[in-house]
Amino acid sequence: GASACKRPTETRHMRYRLAIGHAGPVYSTRFSRDAQHVLSGAQDGTVRLWSWQRVEALVAYRSHGYPVWHVDFASHDCHFVSSCHDGCVRLFDTRRVEPLRLMAGHLADVCAARFHPTDAYALSASADSTLRLWDISSAECVRLYRGHTGAVVDVALSATGALAASASDDATVVVWDIGSAKPMTALRHGEPVSSVAFS
Repeated sequence: GASACKRPTETRHMRYRLAIGHAGPVYSTRFSRDAQHVLSGAQDGTVRLWSWQRVEALVAYRSHGYPVWHVDFASHDCHFVSSCHDGCVRLFDTRRVEPLRLMAGHLADVCAARFHPTDAYALSASADSTLRLWDISSAECVRLYRGHTGAVVDVALSATGALAASASDDATVVVWDIGSAKPMTALRHGEPVSSVAFS
């Protein structure tokens, strides 16, 4: 768990800001591209948008009703997606408290969802062992990625958007061709994999 993670030793050169507002553990945070705002998703079923400069919550998005496992900003910072225990991905405009789109289709928790570099799509990873590529404008699933035998807990997209990598409880990282939804290779670990990123 997170409590077992080693934290860096604090020095007099480190700066931090403490933002209090959630009523339970925070599972995900994401800076806006301009570093002015931070999103957070938590067990209390809310996503909060924080001002990094003022260290205060500007908006609380409360429409989930279940724990929010992951949040991700679009490149333009106006939209974000949230991944929830209810198996849905929600698309929000930061200026509205209700979601613009609800993307439903997974059969279990959505553990993570990330925007494609074009911002036209979002790729979600689920405890149902699949990934789904969603068209943001229509909320339709346009690709289904099958190949894992355990929960898929994280996903990353390459800078070009041509490849994705997924981390799973089945002790593998699978690299996918986004267009064909075919697995290209499986990188095997001895233990479940909890996070993945492209260089």
